[in-house]
Amino acid sequence: MRYRFLLIALFGIVALNIGDWYCKRCGHSNPDYEKSCNYCGQSK
Repeated sequence: MRYRFLLIALFGIVALNIGDWYCKRCGHSNPDYEKSCNYCGQSK
């Protein structure tokens, strides 16, 4: 039971990290909900 909680916690952390994506043109990170890059304006 203890291991199941750790697995769920670890999976949640990984999912949060995947939520951040990086712009291919300038390399800055943007939240997943942004439609375009905040730095160079390239669309997602």
